[in-house]
This record gives sequence, structure tokens and C-alpha cells, in this order.
Amino acid sequence: MLTWMLTLAFASAPSSAALGADMRPDRESQLPEQLVGVGIDEAIDVQVPRDLTFTNQDGKKVTLGSLFDRGKPTILTLNYTNCPLLCNVQLSGFVNALRAIEDDLGELFNVVTVSIDPEDDFKRAKQVLNRYEDDYGRPIGDHWQYLVATEKEIDAVTKAVGFGYHLDTETGEYQHTSALIVLGPEGKVSRYLYGVTYSPNTLRLTTIEAAQGKSASSLDQLILYCFKYDSKQGQYTPVVRNIMQLGAAVTVLLLGLLAGGAWLRKPSSSAE
Repeated sequence: MLTWMLTLAFASAPSSAALGADMRPDRESQLPEQLVGVGIDEAIDVQVPRDLTFTNQDGKKVTLGSLFDRGKPTILTLNYTNCPLLCNVQLSGFVNALRAIEDDLGELFNVVTVSIDPEDDFKRAKQVLNRYEDDYGRPIGDHWQYLVATEKEIDAVTKAVGFGYHLDTETGEYQHTSALIVLGPEGKVSRYLYGVTYSPNTLRLTTIEAAQGKSASSLDQLILYCFKYDSKQGQYTPVVRNIMQLGAAVTVLLLGLLAGGAWLRKPSSSAE
């Protein structure tokens, strides 16, 4: 597993690339006490527990499995409603990326926000979600769920995805990192997108990849062929070899079409 140590510096991070030091014991000993254990230990291909029950923003009991069983990837965010800064900055950056994507929320993926604060209630979750829906400018329907639960359910989710956080008892605030966790349609971890700003193109292609191409248009398949995800840069980068192969194939096809057109236009040599 790849381990990242990300701190509240994400609130001013310029991109969605992972920043910070790793979480090795010798590194942790150099950190402030409040940040020990705070970070993400990537858990690619790990299944998020499906049988956990949460309360959504409408006060309804839902299982994670019921939210995963909608045939689309899920973007999981871990936040809380009373977060003084980082959660607001992250989710605002996320909504900015959603606005730039032509597809409506729910067409390519759904969103689930799990509160890491067991004291959160669904009424506050509803207020927060309404604010982001207004910022989005389009109806979100049930395609973005804000879930609250007890510490038991929260711990089960955060441990499954490797999300480390810490409650500062002096301030009552949670020290945590900022990342979008992309899950496949079945609820398995596919990708982590770090930071507080997100490229709409990376967001779209990442969820298409998580869906294993099931929702990809022909153009999307072409883009995925020419670009691969660079975890260090936090975005898709060109694959020169694929582009060259694709360019050669297109050239051969065009030459074939031109030759065929010239042959069809050639005057008949048969006697009049």
C-alpha cells in the first residue's frame, strides 16, 4: 500500500496532487501530537463494508450497499458539518469541478459524504448539502448523500479506506486530510484524488476508469487509451506510445480512404 501524510496545509494547496511526508514511525515522531496518525494509507481494491447502516440527510436509514448498487461508481468524501475550514474548501473545490462537467451528477457517478463526527445530525447535513446544491446550480436528487452515524460505523468506513484522523479535544475540531476516494460500482476502492481543487477532466476520466469502461463513450475510450493516470501528479498524462500507435492507425485509415475514393472516381475503361 502507498502511504501519504497529508495535513491541513491542503487548505491552501494549489492542486489535487498529494502533498506532505509519509507516515513512517521516524516521520511520525517529528509531527505535532495532534497530527500523529492523521493521513491516508491507500487501500486500493479494498471493499468498503456494504452492510453498514447510516442516516442520510433526509433522516432515512440506508445501507452503503444500497447506495453502491446503482450501477455507477461512487465518489466518497469524509468530512463533518462543523468543520471550520478544510471541509468547506474541499467540497467547494469539488463542486467547482462538478459544475464544469457536462454530465449531470448521477450520470457518470454518485457521491456519498460520510461525516467523521458521531455528534453530527442529519438536519445539519441537509443544510450543508442544500448549500452545495445551490452552488452546483443543478438538482442533485439522491445522487449525493450526506450520511451520519455512530462512531462504530464511521470507524468501519475510515479504517477500510485507510483514512486516519484525530479529534483535538482542546478545540473540538477534527484533524484530517483532504481527498476524494473513488469507488467502483461494487464499492471497492479504485483511486484517491488528493487536495482541495480537482481537474474536471481527471474527475471524469477517473470515474469512467472505475466503471471499467461501462459508461464510456467512444471518445472517452479513446482518451483513456491515450492517457494514463499519474498518481504523483494527481491527473491523467499522455502516453506517447499509445498516441503514436493511434496516430499511425489513423494515418493508414485515411490513406486507405483516399485510395479507395480515387479508385471509385477513376473513369471506366470499358467500351462505350
